[in-house]
Amino acid sequence: MNGVTLMVLASASFSVMSALVKALGKEFPFTEVALFRALFGLLPILILLRRKSLSPTLKRPWLMLARGTFGFMTMLTTFYSLQRGKLAEISVVSRTQPIFVSLLAPLLLAERVTAGVYGVLAAGIVGTILVVKPTPELINMPAAIRFGGSFTSALAHLAVRRLNATHRPEVIVLYFNLITLAGSVLTAIPSFVVPNTTQWVLLLGIAGFATIGQLLMTNAYRLDVAPVVSASSYTSVGFSLIIGYLFWSELPDTLALIGGAVVIIAGTALAYGRHLSQATSEDA
Repeated sequence: MNGVTLMVLASASFSVMSALVKALGKEFPFTEVALFRALFGLLPILILLRRKSLSPTLKRPWLMLARGTFGFMTMLTTFYSLQRGKLAEISVVSRTQPIFVSLLAPLLLAERVTAGVYGVLAAGIVGTILVVKPTPELINMPAAIRFGGSFTSALAHLAVRRLNATHRPEVIVLYFNLITLAGSVLTAIPSFVVPNTTQWVLLLGIAGFATIGQLLMTNAYRLDVAPVVSASSYTSVGFSLIIGYLFWSELPDTLALIGGAVVIIAGTALAYGRHLSQATSEDA
């Protein structure tokens, strides 16, 4: 399986996870969602490490810490916005992460970006503005908060790309869970709520689908360049639109639909442009 296919599967897993977070409702503390997501995600990773006889040796601690910290910040903004916004709109805004990946990849990974890519990125930003609507009267606050999380998500994904050279995906996900667990314990304690039976089931589902998504995503970055893999995650918008409509009768407003279409087109063009550039380079 190639990197694009794995990222599509990862996007499906993350979309289901997002729906389960939304199902918890905004009354349940989003910091506590992060706590249980990290706690429940540890067991399957530890089992995988044992079955594959993998050593959790840490070779690049500062980079791993950065990956975990940026990932934790992304998780908090994601859970907060999902509990308060429309599923499809939050998914669209989260897909601005490939824009930041493409902007940062030349600086942090020394990956080449063609001149045409910047035009595509500009279109993606315009689409995002239509979703967020950054005016005092119209601003979509959950979407705006998730937009900030897209930047930290891009940094986390680029760190994964670097870590893949020295660590197995299971080891990267292990330390991500450990760092997230440490951070969420500190933030969740002041507002801790004991979950009821339904909430326990939802929390277990969140952890399970999130862990599957993390493993698929991490492996995807091993098989293809960062912008192409990241752009493939635009499929999550379609998954979220379907789930949001079926379970909450949610439909984005007109501006959000137009903005979402622009973002998806920009992401598709970004992935196509990268593949075309790579093929041209190989032919030369």
